[in-house]
Amino acid sequence: MPVLLRAEGPSLNRELLLQEGAAAVTVGRDPAAGLHLPDPERALSRKHLSIAALGAGVQVTVLSSVNGAVTSQGELAPGQSARLSPGERVSLGPYTIHIEAAGGRSAGVAHGAMPAPAAAPAAPSTPPPAAEATEAGKKASGLSTPAQPAAADPFEYFVQVGAFRSATEAEAQRARLTLLGLEAKVSEREQSGRTVFRVRLGPYAQKAAAERVQTRLSEQQIEHTLVRVQR
Repeated sequence: MPVLLRAEGPSLNRELLLQEGAAAVTVGRDPAAGLHLPDPERALSRKHLSIAALGAGVQVTVLSSVNGAVTSQGELAPGQSARLSPGERVSLGPYTIHIEAAGGRSAGVAHGAMPAPAAAPAAPSTPPPAAEATEAGKKASGLSTPAQPAAADPFEYFVQVGAFRSATEAEAQRARLTLLGLEAKVSEREQSGRTVFRVRLGPYAQKAAAERVQTRLSEQQIEHTLVRVQR
């Protein structure tokens, strides 16, 4: 049964149709990947995931030896797999891949971008509503409406720099970051019956702060992933 992948993120809005029995699609920042994620910050691995159609859903496997992924069912550490159904998703840093039922989509568009929908006809020009006209009058007279405060960010941000199977490997990564002046923490988590040791920087209240840390890590060629958590 064909399954549709809908990928969204910075500079990306793409759909792929997967056929059961076909080769798995590689996902990552490698330009040769079946689903290439632009990732200008180099936060993802070149070959980060593989996704294969399986029954009515997909099998997602983390190919990266450093970075994991986050699915609707929880986190996946390097080397782990999960079966996802339509309506679920997998996230890699700022990118999200939605799993959807293919419906009537043609198999001829497998592993390719879906055509963009036709643009809607332009609406006829109408006079601005009274509220807009009033605002325009205020500007013309030198008056202005007070600026509204920016909405609070509902997320806090972490930069994950590895998920390891041993505490020794995780502590070695944390020590490496300490030498760069970055304070990381190692946390322990049970996943699929085994313990995984995550190395994270943060939390950061603002995404911009986390992105500055990502820039430093990219300069040192350290693979990492941006993780956001609901407050």
